[in-house]
Amino acid sequence: MEEKQFTSYSEHYFEICKNNFFSYIKLREDYKSIWERIEYLTNKYEEEGEEEYKKEIEHLLNEAADIKNQRDAAGHISIIFSAMCLEAIINHYAINRTSKTFFENYLDKLDVKAKWVIIPKLLSNVEFNRESQAFELLGKFVKLRNDLVHYKSRVIRFPANMTEQMEKDEKDFYSNVRNSIQAIFSVVEELKRIDPNWKEHIWYQLSKIEHPELQKYI
Repeated sequence: MEEKQFTSYSEHYFEICKNNFFSYIKLREDYKSIWERIEYLTNKYEEEGEEEYKKEIEHLLNEAADIKNQRDAAGHISIIFSAMCLEAIINHYAINRTSKTFFENYLDKLDVKAKWVIIPKLLSNVEFNRESQAFELLGKFVKLRNDLVHYKSRVIRFPANMTEQMEKDEKDFYSNVRNSIQAIFSVVEELKRIDPNWKEHIWYQLSKIEHPELQKYI
């Protein structure tokens, strides 16, 4: 008799999210270090006027721009694959508790946030806590993923306090990227509360052991 086992892409998506998250963190530190060097050399150039300082500054500015592009790309990838991982988890949960046919006919057309509300309630008769941080992060990352995947042109304004605005945008982006990892763990923990009989994915069980550095971010 042929054996069947449903598989999920959640582990693959988690690995992409996690790897890009750590890349983002490293590139963010690299970017900060380069700008500290640029500021130091700028002061030296203003004091001494040596052309060598100016050449190195120009080189470092180009390097900083390249690192920024890599950093932002890693951050965006982490956000997108966090949301994809969360959808893969709830899809897998629903298929295992019902069937692929039932899921495709009646549940798959729901948006991701609705899946996390309706499917646990339908199958376990326990509601997702809509006042929880997990629910807040879930909604946030579904929206962020949609905003990135379905990006629409917009007008960019240059306020008088441009530097302050850029610093705020960078802090907000860092928060979003950091929460990309936290969202996965928070939502999975909520599913464990909803359905204690659910056998969580092995990758989830091992992730904190294999990557203890995650603890400071989740």
